[in-house]
Amino acid sequence: MTEPLPLFVYGSLLRRTGRREIDALLRRSVRARREARIAARLYDLGPYPAAVLESDGRHQVRGQLLELSHARRTLARLDRYEDQGREFRRERALAVTTASGQRHACWVYTYVRPIAFRPRIARGDYRAHCARRATTARTHGH
Repeated sequence: MTEPLPLFVYGSLLRRTGRREIDALLRRSVRARREARIAARLYDLGPYPAAVLESDGRHQVRGQLLELSHARRTLARLDRYEDQGREFRRERALAVTTASGQRHACWVYTYVRPIAFRPRIARGDYRAHCARRATTARTHGH
């Protein structure tokens, strides 16, 4: 039997989602996390980001590669959380781990709706984007 593919996460699945059952599922299922990146563009949808894969590799999205236990069951539950097929689609991609530079086939949730007029997250790093947004809000008293 082949080893299941890891899952590349770049947004709400990097941290607590606010949904108790999903957070508990990830705490139980994630065996290992590695910093990684994929060739994609990242957009700000407000409460969460959206990645759109690209083939030329000019833009990178930073995130983590998750090794999952009970991968089929975990991914089926995450498919429902990510609204598989209506807003996001789980598809295969190639991730590069940051520390070693190794390439790994993986799953990633990509955005399927039109993305025009959505602000792009220029550096492809949602965690840094959220930190900048929080700093700006504190500085401006929001």
